[in-house]
Parts: sequence; C-alpha cells; structure tokens
Amino acid sequence: MPSLNTAFPWIGLPAAAVLSALLATDALRSDQRVSRWHDLGWLSWAGVAAYLIHNVEEYGFDLHGEAYAFPKAFCAMFGFSALYPQCPAPGAVFTAVNVPMFWFAAPLGARLSKRYPLAGLRIFSVITVNLVAHTFTSVLREAEVRISMDGRGRWMDNVFIERLWRSVKYECVYLHAFETGSELRH
Repeated sequence: MPSLNTAFPWIGLPAAAVLSALLATDALRSDQRVSRWHDLGWLSWAGVAAYLIHNVEEYGFDLHGEAYAFPKAFCAMFGFSALYPQCPAPGAVFTAVNVPMFWFAAPLGARLSKRYPLAGLRIFSVITVNLVAHTFTSVLREAEVRISMDGRGRWMDNVFIERLWRSVKYECVYLHAFETGSELRH
C-alpha cells in the first residue's frame, strides 16, 4: 500500500477534478459582473486546481512518463547518486511542503479572496516561480549549458554576488540612510 508520501498527488487529483467542474459553473465566482478571467476569486480557485494537477505531474508521472520527476531531480541536484525514493531526502519532505500549502493554505486563500482578493492570488507566485524554474533549467539543459551550481548546493556558489550586495549595502545604503527608494536615484 502506498504511503501518503507517494499518494498525495493522486489524492489531490479528484479534488482538482471537482474544482475544475465547479469552475465551469458560477459557484466559485466572487464577482458575476466581470468575466471569469477578471474575477479574482475565480482565478484563485483556478490556480488551486491547476496546482493540484501539477502535483500529479511532478510527483506522479510527468509528461514524458517518468515517475517522481521532481523528487528525482531534487536528489540529483544535491549530488545523491541514489534516486528517489532511495535517496537520503525523505519523501515526507515533499508531502510536508505540498499538503499544507496546496490542500489547506491555497484553498483558504481562494476562499478568502472574496474579501481579500490578493490572498487568493498568492498561489500564482508559486506557480510562476515553478514555471520559470522548470522552463529555465530545461532550456539550459537542452542547450547543454552547465548550471553554475556544482551539484552540492554549497554556499560558495553564491559568494561573489553575496559579497557584491554586501558592499553595496554597507558602502552606500547604510551610510546614507535613504528613507525612500526614490532617494537612491539622486
């Protein structure tokens, strides 16, 4: 019997199907005066449904038929030769991130979006980061560009940019005590 660590995307899939069916009706609309694509409540619920489906693609089978595509990439990124589910990163890590965020926090944000429109749209920040990360790394891999990290995620991979921003902060920002961002331009 599969554990929650490998079954959670499949459990979320029926919820995504129900949400998708409800999105075709007016049940999840918060403002019937505007089109669905301008209704922030409806968009919030659409984001929840989209991410529940995306969980199946990352943690179930991806578009190429590979099982556990994201956990395998995660393990490989940190230099673990054993691929998921045998790598040292426990499956509970992925469950602990996804279940609270996409089964509870995202639907709660969508539910609150009628009163607090931006609360529900926060799901799209996660979707955007995910899209950019997947697309960017795919483009680099296809072009056979070596991604700068050495595979271990060491702090030294960022040391030069971290030192640059430290110098900017200590030699400019902190010395002049700017009160607004527009003061930086002058």
